[in-house]
Amino acid sequence: MELKNRQNFIKHVAEIISNNHNKDDESESYIFGISGKWGEGKTTFLKELAKELKKREFEDPIWINPWKFATDKISFLRYFIKSLSVYYQPNILKRIRNWINNKNFIEEFYYDESKSRIHPGWLLFVLLILIWIIIVYFYFPQEILYKFLKIKWILTLILIPVILAIVGKLISTQKNSKAISTLDRFEEKLNEVLQNIKDKRVVIFVDDLDRVTPGIAKDTLDNLRTFFDNKKLSFVVTGDHSVLERYLGIELLPNSSVAEQIDEGRRFLKKIFNVYWRLPLPLKIEIDIFINNEIGKRKEFRRIFNEGDLIIFKNYLNLYFEKNFRHIIRFLDTVLFSFKVVDNQISNNDNGKEKEYLQELKDNPLLVIRSLMIQDLCNPLFEEILKNSEILSNLEYAVQKQDNKNIDKILEKFKEKLSIAQLLFIKKFLFEKPRFHNQYGPAVKSIKTFLYFAADASFGDSRGPLPEDFKQYLKKGNSDDVKQSLLLSGGKKLNEALDAFYQLNDEATDLSEKKNIFLTLIKALIDIDADTLPQSKFLEGLQKYDFNYIKSQPVDEKVEFYYAYWQWLDNFKIKQTRSYLNKFNLTLEDINNLNFDNKFGIFASTIIFNRLVAYYDENKSDALHKMSDIFTKLDLKIVTSNFQDISKKLINDFTADINNSDLSEKRLQLLNKYSPTSLENLKENIFQSIQERNQDVWNWAKNNIDKLPFDMEDLQRQIVKALKSVTDFHFLLEIINFANNKILKQNGEFWKVILDQKKDILIENIGQIIDRQDLLSLSPDSVSAKRIFEDLYNKLKKVGQDEKIQYINFLNKNKWIWNQLDNMPKKRELKAMSRTKNQNIKNVLIAMIDSWG
Repeated sequence: MELKNRQNFIKHVAEIISNNHNKDDESESYIFGISGKWGEGKTTFLKELAKELKKREFEDPIWINPWKFATDKISFLRYFIKSLSVYYQPNILKRIRNWINNKNFIEEFYYDESKSRIHPGWLLFVLLILIWIIIVYFYFPQEILYKFLKIKWILTLILIPVILAIVGKLISTQKNSKAISTLDRFEEKLNEVLQNIKDKRVVIFVDDLDRVTPGIAKDTLDNLRTFFDNKKLSFVVTGDHSVLERYLGIELLPNSSVAEQIDEGRRFLKKIFNVYWRLPLPLKIEIDIFINNEIGKRKEFRRIFNEGDLIIFKNYLNLYFEKNFRHIIRFLDTVLFSFKVVDNQISNNDNGKEKEYLQELKDNPLLVIRSLMIQDLCNPLFEEILKNSEILSNLEYAVQKQDNKNIDKILEKFKEKLSIAQLLFIKKFLFEKPRFHNQYGPAVKSIKTFLYFAADASFGDSRGPLPEDFKQYLKKGNSDDVKQSLLLSGGKKLNEALDAFYQLNDEATDLSEKKNIFLTLIKALIDIDADTLPQSKFLEGLQKYDFNYIKSQPVDEKVEFYYAYWQWLDNFKIKQTRSYLNKFNLTLEDINNLNFDNKFGIFASTIIFNRLVAYYDENKSDALHKMSDIFTKLDLKIVTSNFQDISKKLINDFTADINNSDLSEKRLQLLNKYSPTSLENLKENIFQSIQERNQDVWNWAKNNIDKLPFDMEDLQRQIVKALKSVTDFHFLLEIINFANNKILKQNGEFWKVILDQKKDILIENIGQIIDRQDLLSLSPDSVSAKRIFEDLYNKLKKVGQDEKIQYINFLNKNKWIWNQLDNMPKKRELKAMSRTKNQNIKNVLIAMIDSWG
């Protein structure tokens, strides 16, 4: 169908490309971007654009599908230059030289080059032999020559191996270079082609860029502006801009918000494209014409619907299928298949009751359409309705009463399962007529008949290709055909398709063939919505698929297989794919060969995360480095939600490996980024180590205090807390030694706790520390010092004459413990005590009092 709206746009685009191609004042390629969703006609647009460009003296376009080379950049470059080489026109001298050297431009990309040369020394030897033979033949005496000829068979046996050996020496083969595989050589060959394009106008179409991974999308666009950037080439790139912006944003700003990522992706596209336009959506009248044409091609619709019903059906197609041609065609084919099933069931069914139900389907085609549309456009809700048809009944009763609040209340239960688009659809479509319930009550005998038919739950729906046809699609490797056949299949055919896949897999003897069959199926499934019947059937059915054979294949093939498998499973919630997790026993070699240029989805992230966590027990150091590098490429929610188990190990090992600053740093970074709440546990772990007087932990914490969720005063408090566990002086002495030069602001609290709780232990054993000047920095504040002095004075009064001198010496001002005490406490009492008749005690007391000045 020719859309006038599109035709004008195509002509305008062709004119812009023509005017900007190979301009004298430009050195870069002209890149035109076209945005459109799947099914909106991007490929059709390119085909029409090619015709318009042909009118403007452009060559047939080169079509590039980057998704075909998603895991192999070299193959992509080869394919691009090979495609471009159709315009390769070397001059006559180069053609002759290539012919003489037996050199083929394309073969250089795939095969090793080699060349033969003639050895000059052996060439001279052969020439001398030839001259000798000529001399012998013409000048040697005839009678002697005749005798030699009689024994010619002996001469032949001798000369043949000699001649062969000489020829072997004469011509030798010498390796020259390997098949082209480096970027420098590719660039050299690209320039060679471009130099020989001459005046040809070349345009390259890059289609479906939104179907590849974020990394491949960015690499492809980068290549257009770097490797392939030449004014002799113009490019037209198609894809869904909303997908590309999101993909590129994820690649460029992996740790930013979604809004920032999309904005960055949009800026990147503006740098790449000279012009980036949205593919015009068809006008309503154009959609009407398209629908009429498609229905006109399918004469059966006139038999299924009366004129009034057909108008309503056309209106549904125009309103609810996003003006998307492919969606409309797919649904039309689904409807035709469905009613063929009804006709076949009626003609082949002798059961009167069942035939009555089938006839009701045929008599109410718009209600069949209603069931099919809810199943197709709001599948999660349809699955719930299938379990409990009262949900649809209640919704329609609410619609009948115009009770929007009740509609919202019913749908609220399924909000988490429904996308925004599905919610908008169902809220609008529910009001369409006819409905299963009207003002008089139920409009049909059983709503379940329609629901089961749409779901293929009881009618053995035979929609879809035969198993043998499905096998052929898989063998040919055409994932688009596989996808379409799955979308058009009912439950019975999907079961048959699954069986056909397993049969084909068992028949394949070559491992490469097995792999290709599976990848064709998986690539088809990747493009199908996760909440559809084909997905649920194959998600369940492929659980028993044995792919152990791939584990023996080269790593690059194994990784390609895993990528595709994971990409499919990433479409589902992890609870739906949990049974698949144990199927992927990744080796360390597998992980090392993964391409971490791209972000991984939820399933792949879970697999990789679990392997790295297990690897931590095998090699902590290497595992920590890999976690730091790789976790940024995994789905953030998967990492953070599963981080609890590994966080416990990281915290427990933290203090054990505290002297390895690199590992400690890695652990802290991981905890900070993926489990901030576990930092509280890390803090407790460090505090406990400080209370246990671990000097290494203290040193590390002090040096990294700005990275930790606490400050130096918090650390010092842990030393004070340790005092509560003191049971003897040995324990107290350990804490005093550890606290020396550490507690600073907590000094007053430190001595207060000792005096409040452990005073007796201190006073009884103070003689063991009173003379240690190395404890000067730990000297008590004046209040605490005064309390200690007074306690010692009281002790002095109680001890016998022999011990008094010792305790008097404890009170000397030169002791470190009185460093912050300016005035001697109990001065009057001590002076009075100095009047004792014991001369020794008197002398010591006077000396002590004098030491205070």
